[in-house]
Amino acid sequence: MRCQLCGEGDFEIVSSRDAKSKMPLTVSQCGRCGLVQQTPMPTADELQRFYATQYRLEYKGVTSPKPKHIVRSGRLALDRIACLKAHLPTGTLRNLMDIGAGGGEFVYLYRASGLGPSRGIEPNHGYCEHARSNLEVEVEPMELHQLRGAWQVISMFHVLEHLIDPLRVFEKLWDLLEPGGLLFVEVPFVETHRQSLANTFFRAHTLYFSELTLVAAASGRFENLWSDTATGCVRGVFRRRESPRAVSLPDPAAVAAMRERLRCRNWWRYLQNGGAVRPLQTLWREIDERRHARGTPRTILDRLLAGSRSG
Repeated sequence: MRCQLCGEGDFEIVSSRDAKSKMPLTVSQCGRCGLVQQTPMPTADELQRFYATQYRLEYKGVTSPKPKHIVRSGRLALDRIACLKAHLPTGTLRNLMDIGAGGGEFVYLYRASGLGPSRGIEPNHGYCEHARSNLEVEVEPMELHQLRGAWQVISMFHVLEHLIDPLRVFEKLWDLLEPGGLLFVEVPFVETHRQSLANTFFRAHTLYFSELTLVAAASGRFENLWSDTATGCVRGVFRRRESPRAVSLPDPAAVAAMRERLRCRNWWRYLQNGGAVRPLQTLWREIDERRHARGTPRTILDRLLAGSRSG
């Protein structure tokens, strides 16, 4: 077994069980660069079959988004668009490719916000059909390695943690972006205290990132313009480098500090960081989403966009 970021084989086990199925699942941290990953990693064929058919049903319980999911995704899309706009030149339209587009909410709202034309790809056929039929956006059933073309902006939210080779992914993204193009990536934050210890490691997630390891994985092809973990996820906006360079790994002291932070994750810290009231927050969110889940998918998203502009 080797680390998918640095290639070393010095691992420390951080979990031995799948949080959803409770079946055995070994997840380990690399002692050289700090990346957390499944050990061993699944094959590319196993992943492709899983995401094309099982993932949305197994993890969401549906094969196309429910109205409440559209509300949730729409709100999240608007928050992400606000982050991205801070790095986009004003008055210039930029074409967008959204990788792992789900039901197409980000693709739709990016275009509706006047930022430029937008398209997406998504491996799940049911979600693609929903996006095309109900939102009238171009979301194709396709894997990243199949994608061709050139874009000025690429977004990729909660995709990288499902893949196998992060360095090859960033190489592919570099190829797909025009010179000076922007990349917006979001992944779960493995160090967060806002996530329950019993709800962190899954078969569906092959890679687990900190801010350090995400920036490191991108560093050979992209310059990090901004990164943040305030939402409980790692968000990063990157600019395409003119030419590739060697990957810049975290230094040993930073890796040791990250390892210690992972060891310090416990139930008390989770409760201190909102875990004690999380069930009530989840209940209120469900009630609020159902209250706003009226009308067609487009009506729901248009209402959310209008509300964000008036607020």
